[in-house]
Amino acid sequence: MPMELYERTAAMYLADGRRSATHAMGAKPRPELKANVLNAMADFLLGRGVSDASLRPAASALGTSPRMLLYHFRSKEQLLVAALQEVRRRETDMLMRTLRKTRRTSETDLVRAIWRWYASPRRAPYLRLFFEAWGLSLQNPTRYEGFLENVRKDLLVLTEEALVQLGYPRRHAQAIGTFMIAAFRGLLMDLVTNKDRQRLDDALEIFVLVTRVMAEKGPLAAREALGDDRAEPSRRRAQRKTAPRRRRAV
Repeated sequence: MPMELYERTAAMYLADGRRSATHAMGAKPRPELKANVLNAMADFLLGRGVSDASLRPAASALGTSPRMLLYHFRSKEQLLVAALQEVRRRETDMLMRTLRKTRRTSETDLVRAIWRWYASPRRAPYLRLFFEAWGLSLQNPTRYEGFLENVRKDLLVLTEEALVQLGYPRRHAQAIGTFMIAAFRGLLMDLVTNKDRQRLDDALEIFVLVTRVMAEKGPLAAREALGDDRAEPSRRRAQRKTAPRRRRAV
C-alpha cells in the first residue's frame, strides 16, 4: 500500500475521529473544559483501564467532581466511549507521525514498521486498553455503545479505500482488508499476553509474505480466490445434474 494513499485515507479517519470524540452529547457552553476532561479521562484509562473507571475515583484522579464529569457527558458510559475514541485517535495520530519519519521502500517495509511501532513497550498501555474494552463491549455492547462498530469499521474503511485506489474491486478490497486486519490484530493480542517476541516476529514475516504476494500479483491474486463468476450453491448443483456422467472403465 503506497504511503501517500495510507496517509490520505488515514487523514480522513483522523478528522472523523476528532469530530466524534468531541461531540458526545453534553453541555455546550465551555467546549475547552469538555476537551480537557476528555483528554484527562483518556490518560486515566491508559493508566488504570476501563474496569477501574468508576465515576468517583476517576473524578478524584482528574481533580474534579463526578457532577462535573456528568455536566459535560450525559452518562459515565458516554464519557468512557468518548475517551476510548480519543485514545484511538491519539494512537492513529502517533502512528502516522512515526511512519512519516520512517524510511520505507515497499509495502512490506510499511508492515514491518507498523509492527515494530505496536510491539514497542511504550504501546503496551494502548494495546491492553483496546483489548480490555473490546472484551467488555462484547459482554455488554449497549453499555459501550458504538465502540464495537467503530473497531470493526475504522481500519477496515482505511484499508479498503486504499486497496480500491490500487485497482481492487470493492468486494475484494473488503475481504482482503478484513483478513489482514484480523490477522494483524491476532498477532497483537498474542503480543499482549505473551513475551515470545521471536515466535511473533516469525509469524509477522508470514504476514509480510502474504502482503508481498498481494502487492506483486495485485487484483489477480484476489480474483483467483474471490472471482465474481463464482456460482451460487444452487447453480453448482444444477450444473452437476445436467453434466454428462463419465462411464466407469470396465
